[in-house]
Amino acid sequence: MSPIYVLLRPEHQEALERILTAAQIKSVTPASLADADLIQTLIRNARQSLTNPVLQAYRAAVKTREGDLECDDNAIVSEGDDPGAYVMCWKWIYASDADLPEGEGVDD
Repeated sequence: MSPIYVLLRPEHQEALERILTAAQIKSVTPASLADADLIQTLIRNARQSLTNPVLQAYRAAVKTREGDLECDDNAIVSEGDDPGAYVMCWKWIYASDADLPEGEGVDD
């Protein structure tokens, strides 16, 4: 299974934590507790990464160009074995560059 990246805004994080807490109370099994703890740890780590000075430095080092390459303040940073890291950014692609008719989108 490949990893997926989901943007969880604060209200989504809080809702997910409420769901996990409720699930723990209703169906307490070792497996459900482990699953809930895993998700809660991922959320906690993601929140802590927002204030980590090393990860902030990597995000700030991205040379962005408005409308072409942009990087969010909360971008995912994946440190490598070599001194450095990958920073998840947004690259704008015009529909014509993707061989799509102008105006065609996912919801069309």
